[in-house]
Amino acid sequence: DGHSDSAIAQDLAQAKEQVGALEAKIGKLEGQLQRSKDDQEQVKQENEDLKQALEQMKVVKEVLEKSMSELREKFMEMRAKLEEKGVDVSVFDETLAETGIAAMINKVEVFERLYQQAFERKACREEKRRQRIKERQKKIQAEQSEKDARRKSRAVASLGVEGAVKAEASEGESSISGSETSDDL
Repeated sequence: DGHSDSAIAQDLAQAKEQVGALEAKIGKLEGQLQRSKDDQEQVKQENEDLKQALEQMKVVKEVLEKSMSELREKFMEMRAKLEEKGVDVSVFDETLAETGIAAMINKVEVFERLYQQAFERKACREEKRRQRIKERQKKIQAEQSEKDARRKSRAVASLGVEGAVKAEASEGESSISGSETSDDL
């Protein structure tokens, strides 16, 4: 009995050690989990800050693009006015090129052209997508019509066999009744 008590005490001590080790491991994992949650929260906040900054930059970009477009229009208007007044606009054009203003104006034109091309490509892709959908619908309708035609053909064929049997039976009856009539005469 003393021997089994010491074995139980030894097992209990080992179990307590294992529980202690597991509790330490749980504590460590809980700490890691909390740090991960904190890191995740920090990343979420940084992401939100970046989203807000991006939205602000989009607004600034839009304002700048509009301003550049208006500036381009004003320079073109000024060029036209100078030309109307008989001024040699080649000097104006050279001055714009030398100061870099022409490049800025052309960037606006390039942006507008690229934007327009992108818009046209998107419209073309959309049209192709609509066309593919339309073709798929036609194909599905054709397949359905073909299935319906096969069903009708099978139905007619099965009715045709039954109809032929009925027709033969009714012809046989008429010939019998016809022969009775001729026999009666």
